[in-house]
Amino acid sequence: MSEFPKLVDDCLQNIFEYLSNDLTALHSCVLVNRKWCQISIPVFWRDPWEYRRVGSLKKSFTIINTFILTLPEESQRKLLQIEIIQHSFLKRPIFEYSKFLQSIDLHELENDIKIWMHHQFKQRKKKVIKNFSLIDNNIKGNEQIQNFKRN
Repeated sequence: MSEFPKLVDDCLQNIFEYLSNDLTALHSCVLVNRKWCQISIPVFWRDPWEYRRVGSLKKSFTIINTFILTLPEESQRKLLQIEIIQHSFLKRPIFEYSKFLQSIDLHELENDIKIWMHHQFKQRKKKVIKNFSLIDNNIKGNEQIQNFKRN
């Protein structure tokens, strides 16, 4: 009876390998149950940029965000210090996804990181403008302020 679970795992592995070119089917397998997830995730994440090629830039952001979460704490701290990421961003993932990587195109990775960084700063800029606008509106509505200076 102890051989049976191993046989099931091997069969599932073969099925997931067969499905490795069908992103939708493989993603569905990840969601079936814990066992299927544990066996299919390494197939899914061995070349995540392969799936990004057929998808949107949002998938690249998800991949980069996921890999940032698997960085050592010291690296994450440095990214926090230079405000590349925020505390609310940091949640440990279930898997060490970076350990499953088998293929990577450094040129694609570099381009995706540049776009991701641009997006991060653009989002932060929008937040700053929104907060400034709220403060500005509250100050202008304050009847006690008699003198506004602009430089």
